[in-house]
Amino acid sequence: MFNKRYIPLLVAFALITITFAYAATQIVFNNSVKVNLGANVGVTPLQSTQFPSCPAAGSPTYATSGTALPTQNWNISTGGQQTQYMCEENTGTGNDAASVTITGSGGTTIAAGCPVPLLSTNNLGYAVAGGPTGGTLGAGGVAQWSITICANSNPADVGSFSFTVTVN
Repeated sequence: MFNKRYIPLLVAFALITITFAYAATQIVFNNSVKVNLGANVGVTPLQSTQFPSCPAAGSPTYATSGTALPTQNWNISTGGQQTQYMCEENTGTGNDAASVTITGSGGTTIAAGCPVPLLSTNNLGYAVAGGPTGGTLGAGGVAQWSITICANSNPADVGSFSFTVTVN
């Protein structure tokens, strides 16, 4: 015979199990996403919505030092992805080859390509799109980039991961 006194315990156990299962599927990037900037480069802070158009060259929106940019917290479920957008400004007087590269830091492994295959040894993947037409940004030119970070779908890869965004 089932004792009704155990129903609250069973409900509490089920809720705790569901909570832990959900938490185990979340990959939370710590707040130390680092942004390195090349010479003569300014960027806007990363944001989750695409810019209708980039701010005009010379706008105070552009930071010319990675330390002037706010940190970005990326919350991605296991096997999921998130895209952030930024604009780049060439603050120099000549044409510059523009690029965005992503590297893992603090033991995080990251490679180009999304989604990350289940059996991959990489924690994260990435895709970078946009930038100037032809890859060259003229003096005073601006261009928008999209950066997608995707998480491995292996539940063993949950945790806090760090990566560096380098803009040239």
